[in-house]
Amino acid sequence: MKTLLAIIALMLANLVSVTVTFAGDSAKVGTLNDGVLYVNATEAAEIIENNPEYIVLDVRTKGEFNSGHIADALQINYSNPNFKTQLKALDPEKTYVVHCRSGHRSMGAIKQMKSIGMSKIIHMDGGFNAWKAAGLPVQKS
Repeated sequence: MKTLLAIIALMLANLVSVTVTFAGDSAKVGTLNDGVLYVNATEAAEIIENNPEYIVLDVRTKGEFNSGHIADALQINYSNPNFKTQLKALDPEKTYVVHCRSGHRSMGAIKQMKSIGMSKIIHMDGGFNAWKAAGLPVQKS
C-alpha cells in the first residue's frame, strides 16, 4: 500500500526536506516552502506514477499543451481571464502537480490556488522544459 507522507507535510511549516514513502520505500523528495512541495521533474514523474489520483495541472496555453504534455494532464491556461473561475471548479480536496513551460506561470497559478483555499499542491520546478530534458514521456494531442 502506497502512502504519501508529503500530504501531511504539505500542511506543516516552511522550508524543510520531505520524506515520501511509496510501497514501503522511503526517499527524501523535494523542498516544502509555504505549504507547497517543490520537486524536480524526475521526482514529479515518480509521484505521478505512484499516485494516479493526483491531478497534473498544466497551466500553459492550449497550443503549448497540444505540442506536448504529460499523460492525463488537465490543461487550464493561466493567461485566460477566467483562470481563477476555472480553478474554483476543481476539487479543493485533490492534490495537484502544477507546471507550466519553465516555472513562472505555475508560480502565479499556485498563488491563485492558495487564495481560493487549495492546499495540496506540488510544484514541478523547471516546468515542462525540465520534464523533456529529463527524457520523460511526452504525449501530443
